[in-house]
This record gives sequence, C-alpha cells and structure tokens, in this order.
Amino acid sequence: MSSAGIDTISGLYSASITFSGLGSDIDYQSMIEQLVEVESYALNRMETWKAEWNEKIEALNTLNTLLSDFKASVAAMDTPAEFQSRTASSSNTNVLTASATSTAAPGNHEVVVAQLAKSETIVHQGVSASDTVINNSGSTKDLVFTYGSNPAVTISVADGATLSDLVDAINDSGANPGVTASILDMGAGAGASRYRLVLQGNDTGAAYDLTIDDSLTTLDGTSSTIDFRTATYTESQTAQDARLRVDGYPADGWIERATNTVTDVINGVSLNLTSPSAFTAPGAASAWSGASTATPTTGGLYTGTTAKTYTLTVTQEGTVPAPSPDVILQWSDGTNSGTITLDADYNGGWVEVAEGTQVRFDAGTLVLGDSFTYDVTPTTSNTITQVTVANDLDAMQEKIEEMVGNYNEVIANIKEQTYYDAETGEAGVLFGNYAVNIIKNKLNAIGIGNAPGFDTDYDPYINLAQLGISTDADETSETFGQLLIDSAELENALHNDPQGVADLLAVYFQGVSDDTSGNITYYSSIPGITEPGIYEIDATVSGGVLTGTINGHSATVDGDTLTGQSGYPEYGLAVRVNLVDGHYTGTVRLKLGINGEFEAELTDLLSASNGPINILIDNYNDIIDGIDEKIERETRRLTSLQSRLVTQFAALETTLSELNSQAEYLSSQINKLSSSA
Repeated sequence: MSSAGIDTISGLYSASITFSGLGSDIDYQSMIEQLVEVESYALNRMETWKAEWNEKIEALNTLNTLLSDFKASVAAMDTPAEFQSRTASSSNTNVLTASATSTAAPGNHEVVVAQLAKSETIVHQGVSASDTVINNSGSTKDLVFTYGSNPAVTISVADGATLSDLVDAINDSGANPGVTASILDMGAGAGASRYRLVLQGNDTGAAYDLTIDDSLTTLDGTSSTIDFRTATYTESQTAQDARLRVDGYPADGWIERATNTVTDVINGVSLNLTSPSAFTAPGAASAWSGASTATPTTGGLYTGTTAKTYTLTVTQEGTVPAPSPDVILQWSDGTNSGTITLDADYNGGWVEVAEGTQVRFDAGTLVLGDSFTYDVTPTTSNTITQVTVANDLDAMQEKIEEMVGNYNEVIANIKEQTYYDAETGEAGVLFGNYAVNIIKNKLNAIGIGNAPGFDTDYDPYINLAQLGISTDADETSETFGQLLIDSAELENALHNDPQGVADLLAVYFQGVSDDTSGNITYYSSIPGITEPGIYEIDATVSGGVLTGTINGHSATVDGDTLTGQSGYPEYGLAVRVNLVDGHYTGTVRLKLGINGEFEAELTDLLSASNGPINILIDNYNDIIDGIDEKIERETRRLTSLQSRLVTQFAALETTLSELNSQAEYLSSQINKLSSSA
C-alpha cells in the first residue's frame, strides 16, 4: 500500500478515535447526577406534595391554638361569678380600705372600727449597754416565757452572756413559736437603762399574749444576774382583737377578729382595718383629784346613745404595774356603776370600763379616794366609714372585649388560610377545606344567634346584637366576618342592666319556669347532658297520679317529678308538678350564656377524638405516612439506578481505555510504516 493510503487511514483513525485523557477528563459524577436528576421528577413531586400537606397541618395547628386560646378565655368567664366584677371603696381610707370579689352584692355598708388587732409587746427596764453581761453567776440560767397557747419556751443563757447574746438566743431558738427579740436604744439620757430588751409577738389577737414565767425563770437578779422577771417589763402594747360593728350590728357589742384583715363579715368583701374610727377622749382623761401618780388614758369607742360623764374612784389603793394586793376602782355614769380590778398581772394595758370605753394607767400609785372623769358622746356620722360595693363596669367591658378579640383572631386566621384570588389564582393553604368552613359557620351562628333558653318576653337581652356587638357583613372589609363592638351601645347596656348583660354572657344552666301559677316548676338538669333551650311541659294529674310529656316526648315519672328521657335534648331535665288533679301546661327554659355556648362548641371542636381539626390532622399525617413510604421506595429505586450507572460508566471507561491503547498502538505502527515507505 502506498504511503498516501496509509496516511489516509491514519488520518481517519486520528479524526474519529481520539481518546487521549478519557479516564481523567470526563466528569462521570456530573453525568450520573444529571441522569439521576432527570429520573428524580417523581421523587421531587412527592417531596413537594409532602411539604404541602405539612403546611396544611401547620395551618391547622395554628388554628387549633387560636381556638384553644378562645376557649380558655370564655371558660374563665362562663358563670356569673367569673364574669361579674365588683369594686369596694371606703369613705375613709385612714380607717379602712376594702376590696370585693364577684360574689359581693352591690350596696352600702356602715362600718365602725373600735380598735385594731394588735400583737403583744413588752419592754424590759434596761441595762447600760448591749454588751452588758446579764449572767455572771458561773452557771447557765434560764429565761422562760409562754406565747399564746403554745408550750413554754426555755431560753438557756450561758455564763458570761450579754444582752445581745440573749436576743440572738431568743431569735435562734427552734422552740420559739413566734416572738421576736430586739434591743431598743433609748439614748444617752436613759443612763444605766439605755439598752432595753423588746419582746414582740408576731401575731395579732388577744389569744397571743406574752407572759414571763417567773417560777421557772432563773435569770432573776440573784447570783450576779440581771433580773428578767415579769415586774421588770412594761407592757407597751397589749395583744388584742380587732373590734368592729357593721350596719349597726351588734348594737350592744362588737364583732371581734384576731387580725386586721376581715373577710367573713360582709359577703365577698375584704376589709383591711388601719385605724380606729374614733376615740372617746384622745390623750389623757382629767387630772386626778388627789396625789395619785398613775396617769390614766381613756380610749375605746362609746356604744351608748346619750352623752354622759364617767367618774372613776379608787376604792382600794396600790401601785401599778403588777399591784399587790389588787387595786380596785369604782366607776359611775350617774345612773349605772360598777368596778374594775387591776390584779398582779396588770402591766399597763387597756381595761374595759363600760359601753365600749376603756382606760389604762401608766406606772405609778393610785391613792384611796382619788378620782378622775372623762366625757363620752354617741357615735356620729363622722365615726362611721361607708363601704360601697358597686359593679365594676369597666372590668366587665374589658372581659367582653377580650372575648370578642379572641373570636376575631380565629375568624381572621380562617379568612387568611381559606382565601382565593380569582384574578391571580392564588389561594390560602386551607382553601376549600370543608371542615374549616364548618368551624367558621358554627362560631358565627353563636355570634349572631339568640342564647339558648332566653326569651324576649322575660330577658332584657337575648343576643350580642342587643349589646352593640354585630358581625361585619361587608365582604370588601378587612374585618369581614368578625364581631364589631359599638362601644357606646355596650356601655349603655352595662349601665342600664349589668345583671342582664352578665346573664346573657355567663348564666350557666339556669332553669326557670314561665308558669306563674306555680303548678309547673323547674327542678334540676345535668350540665353537659341536658341541652339548654326552651321546653314545653304537658302534665296531667288524675287521682294524684302524674303523667306527662316534655316537648311532646313521654317523660319518666317519679312522684311529683317529670324527667326527660335519654335520646332527647331534654334528657336529665326534671320539673315538678302540683299533684292536685288537673291538666297543666307550661314552659321551662334552661338558659346558657353566650360564653358557655362558645365553650361547649369549642370543646367539641377541639376534641382529640372527634374534633374536626384533629381528625383532619390525623388524616393528613396518614397521607404523609403514605407519601413517606413512596418516597422511600423511589429513593431506593434512584439509589439502585445511580449504582447501575456508576457500574456502567466504570465499564465504559475501561473499554474506552482499552480502545485508546489500541489506537495508540495502531497509530504507532502506521507511523512506522510511513517512515519506512
């Protein structure tokens, strides 16, 4: 063969079989990924489909949360006690302040405070310094006291202990039932008695008196100790109960309470007592007629009805505090008389004289035959504090606005998730969802409908529209379908008949009979079982035997009672009938407020087993589970495809490498032939 022919063959091979760099330059991975991507259309569609269902579930969960919030808000005010709000005000906050719960009845009350509840306080006669050694006996000594009805407390005072050590020992004692010890610095002018132990009860009330047990106290002033027995203390404040009179009761005495917070005298009202209403004689009484030095002070609140003067005369003299023998005084108001006795336990506290008046004496002597006087006047309007309980209309309006706001959040969310724009074709995630539309319609029916069991002939309000709350019917409005409040109309309704508003919103399975003759009366029902509504009663009594129907259905008879049977709305409704022979008809209404109606509907809608949203979520999760199975199968198919492609391209690379080697060999041989021609 000529060299020209060989060159031609070589050229042909050179043009069509050029494999140089085939194994390293071709991106097999990219080719495989692109081929797999082409085959991944179905998988991608499934992933998109799954994301769409997850988006629906997310939207349903959001709606569920809003419905739950709405339910919580109406459940918190679905009874009159929860919905109604009351305020309590005091005409004299220096004497008392007041607050009220929803159970308080609107009205006015007159309160007189004779005295505050106080805790016991006793003050020791004192030592020169806080670090004064009070026990230098060489052994441990005891201070023993009792507090109220608690067991006696023994405070062990070590040898060398100071006044400060005693305070710490009292406060740190595990047996201490509620007494606080402190040191009062009287100032340099008090000299050797500058620093004084103060013992104060932590509880108010006459039952919490504080007493030093002299028979057991060995810190008694002997054997190089400081005396801490009873006689070394002054009672600066006596444990006493609060005393008050409400609406003139009791006329001849006082209501007594151990604390200054009184919650059980006016129903639903808490009184916080801060000061007595008045004193019979502020400061001291008249001066003693003789040499007595125990200065008297009068107090209390006079319960009498006429002005008078009391005279107290010493009939048995002595020295206070802790007189021995007793000091006796006779009192007289010109008509009545009596005696008061100051015994060994007297430490300067208040002593009852008569008709609510009191007296106490500072330390000193009371001399036989000496007397003093004090004047009293009847309680006037100046000493009476008016407590006014009223409806808190602002709070009630806020509750209504809260309910409407939560309702509107639900409706706005449904509108957002179910919208459809005909021009753009865009739609919400839940567009066309039948169950969601049912939810909206059910809630709307309650918002615009009459409350079950209500009747215009008997109830001032039977629907929200009468309170100024209506549904926005403008389809072009951003608030379409939501409830709108006419604030002025709502305020008028609350001012005109707050109880009527409370009933419409919050009455809870209240049964009433419209039979004014009294022959048919409501007896009972079963909330959650008996459906609220209006029921017609038809009863016949013959020979003392009752038969009858409720809403045309035969009722169960038990003596004088008709009860609705299972399978009907009136199931559990019981009415009583006069057993005098005759034929009786009437209407019984079982009333449920709007909030209760919303709560019942929302309970059904949110049911984990039967609620439409939860059923949808379960169904959608089942669909997603099915998609996941398909995705898993498709993923396995694509993985297998990728594996086969890798194998095939590897084989191709091997084949091409072999062909390339052969081409190189042929090219080499041709070149040799060409060079030898």
